[in-house]
Amino acid sequence: MDSISIIITNFNYANFLPKAIESALSQGDGVEVIVVDDGSTDQSRDVLTDLEKKHDNLCVILQDNTGPAAARNRGAKKAAGEWLCFLDADDVLIEGVFKGVFKALPDDFQIDVIVGEYNPSTKTSTKLLYPIKEGFKQFIRKKLAMAQGAYLIKKALFDQIQFPEHIKGREDVVFFARVLACGHCVKSSKQFCELYKHTDSFRHRMQEHNQNLLIVPEIFNHESLPQPYHRYENEFKSRLCLSFFRDHFKQGDFKTARSWYYRAIKTDWRRLFQWAYLSKFIRSFFLTAGRIKA
Repeated sequence: MDSISIIITNFNYANFLPKAIESALSQGDGVEVIVVDDGSTDQSRDVLTDLEKKHDNLCVILQDNTGPAAARNRGAKKAAGEWLCFLDADDVLIEGVFKGVFKALPDDFQIDVIVGEYNPSTKTSTKLLYPIKEGFKQFIRKKLAMAQGAYLIKKALFDQIQFPEHIKGREDVVFFARVLACGHCVKSSKQFCELYKHTDSFRHRMQEHNQNLLIVPEIFNHESLPQPYHRYENEFKSRLCLSFFRDHFKQGDFKTARSWYYRAIKTDWRRLFQWAYLSKFIRSFFLTAGRIKA
């Protein structure tokens, strides 16, 4: 199996850390595990001290709180593996998943990124690996999903792109878009990890919505993104606004939700034809008036 460095970023997840680290170590001999603690204030550092004593291939980096992007970049800088996997401390990798993936890699094709599943898949693909066609376009149209822990990236490509540290919130979206635009990617039908969803994640995402529109010019930067992809900018921005609309609708903040819907259709009028969102927009008026129940 090719050499892998698994980088786990942690902030106040002391209760989850042991499982995340154990899942990383389960990937087999020769796997390097690096944990970057991003200024935790709980018992994380005590947990890491104990675990580092027990495992020779576990490296712990402590830093002040600077955000997940900086933590991932710092871990990658330390990494010695040919491939990198980034895992959040509250998620876990499927035991031994990467062994089968690497066995299926063709020898005669340049591959920079392997995208896996991150939740149990209902797909019945007969191929373990298959090329991603128009990955950037599929990603912005939400036909291709990526998540931390559910992909492998060549360190050589990562060193050229890295996570944007000046963005706070959805910095991974910028990273994924750039990777899919610049790298040779394949899709795996295997589930790489299990994600833990909790209320704190959703709350932080809601608070960051206004700032998260800043990712649009970051993705469609004329210097870093190949020219053919620039035409998708308004489509991506409108779809992003619709996702903010959906989040606020779920929270019962219908006035704010409608403001995001207006912004979406103003940016790209074709969003009007997405009935799933239009129907919620219409319902929001009745819900605000108390005429129907959510």
